[in-house]
Amino acid sequence: MRNLVRDISEREPTSPEFIRRVGDLRDVLRLHVTEEERSVFPGAEQFGIDELEAMGRRLEERKRALMASTAPENLRPRKTPLRLLR
Repeated sequence: MRNLVRDISEREPTSPEFIRRVGDLRDVLRLHVTEEERSVFPGAEQFGIDELEAMGRRLEERKRALMASTAPENLRPRKTPLRLLR
């Protein structure tokens, strides 16, 4: 997924290759979400609300740390017109 994001960030947003690669990223993300819905979410039902909220906070902290330490400035989210992402 990181390679896709890097590849996308190096392309001109109006180019056909940019649009194709964004479509590829969409497909990878959909697959990832489907896998999590099938394997992760059912297991989460065993936890109470306090445990789930604590896990959510830890995940958010980890995400921020990873984004800050590994994403070069040009890979951070940018404002791309939504019409290009469809």
